[in-house]
Amino acid sequence: MRIHHAGGRLGLLASVAALVVAGCGGGDSGGGGEQGTSSGAPVQGKQGGKITMLWTDDVDFIDPGETYYQMGIMLAYGTQRPLYNWKPDDSEHPVPDLAEADPQISPDGCKFMVKIRLGVKFSPLVNRAVTLNDVNFSIDRDF
Repeated sequence: MRIHHAGGRLGLLASVAALVVAGCGGGDSGGGGEQGTSSGAPVQGKQGGKITMLWTDDVDFIDPGETYYQMGIMLAYGTQRPLYNWKPDDSEHPVPDLAEADPQISPDGCKFMVKIRLGVKFSPLVNRAVTLNDVNFSIDRDF
């Protein structure tokens, strides 16, 4: 007995249609895009203000130790500092964020040492410097 999956066929059809539409785009005649932005260099933004985001999902957890899905991660990244993070244009090479520098890894690869950047503080109500014990707690909690 054959079972046909309409959803699979629709997904395949949508993928093929997207490729065809992308392949039918016009040549590079300099048209399209925004007017007056020839260099593509970043423009100085305005400080402050309000951002409104619409999304279709819900936040799974607001606890950064439990969240897993995109919406929860987006919320956590707005309020938490990881040891290492990525620059927007380079998702392959992490850079120190809460860490001071790259980790020092033992020759056998079983231990690593990360120095924490001095002067990083928790926000109020905690309002104190982040310590090694705080980072150890977070790592132990993840395990």
